[in-house]
Formats: sequence, structure tokens, C-alpha cells
Amino acid sequence: MQVAQAAFTAHGVTHLASSAALSYTPGVVTVPLVIAPYSLWAWRTLLASGLRPDPRELAGTVAAGAAVAFALVVGAQLIGRALSRGR
Repeated sequence: MQVAQAAFTAHGVTHLASSAALSYTPGVVTVPLVIAPYSLWAWRTLLASGLRPDPRELAGTVAAGAAVAFALVVGAQLIGRALSRGR
């Protein structure tokens, strides 16, 4: 469960990072409205229930997931820009 929650949280972070790097990206509006509040609630609930994540496992999952998600978003942005120039 912690790995899934870490991936969900990282996915929100990648939306913010890609928007900072590339201007607007889809989903960035939902980060403060949906992803961040849910992530905070979910982490508090997991920790309050006694589930303690393995920091090394989470760090690796978050790093890999964030890198893949960021690469996909950057790639999609670059393709979109290239296609829009061709009009």
C-alpha cells in the first residue's frame, strides 16, 4: 500500500515539476485540489495505523516513477509543440 501511495504522491509532484519547466500541463490544477489533500490524508492514515514504510523501497519507487512520468510528460509536450508548429 505504501508503494502505491508513494507513486500517487510522486505523480502529483511530476505534474507540478513539468508545469514549472514547461508551462501548463494537464492535471496540474487537480494537484492542489485532489492529489495533495488525498495524499496527506492517506499518509496520515497509513502512519496512524502502524504501517511504517521501508524508506529505501519508497525512495526507489518514487524516484523511478517520477523519472518515468516526467519523461512522458516532457515527451508529450515536445510532440505537441512540434505538431502545433506544423499547422
